[in-house]
Amino acid sequence: MDFQEQRKKQLGIKSIGDRVRSGDIKSKIDPTLYVKGPKEFDCLTIPWARKEVLGILGGSGSGKSSITLYFFKKILENSLNPNSICIFFSLEMTAQQIYGTWKKLVGEDSPLSNRLFVVENSDEEGKPRDLTTGGILAEALKIKNGLGADVLSIAI
Repeated sequence: MDFQEQRKKQLGIKSIGDRVRSGDIKSKIDPTLYVKGPKEFDCLTIPWARKEVLGILGGSGSGKSSITLYFFKKILENSLNPNSICIFFSLEMTAQQIYGTWKKLVGEDSPLSNRLFVVENSDEEGKPRDLTTGGILAEALKIKNGLGADVLSIAI
């Protein structure tokens, strides 16, 4: 092994080719990573998979939260694992506002409500939370590990 290869190995630097050869990256998505979203969206391409990102951009009041909650409803309905959950990080809306939309989608006493977790931008006392990327990760891990749950999707 030459000096350059040894240095790459010590620093943990891998090219895409290195990662394919080592088996870190495969040419196809592992089917166990798929989550089944709304058929209206899944029918056009391969199904949604964990570790993928979907950006929804729009103005205030344009329905971004509503469509996200609709996606969560379908993902939870289609999940075969009753211990699976979705987490919604709300930087603007209160949990009360989010529940208003959720209730319209699933009904008042839906068991799906027990599988949706909302983290607001402030705590119960109205103090701001640390919802930076690190704070979001910490909250998500606290919920996941605390419940021993399978997180299907996260929205911020």
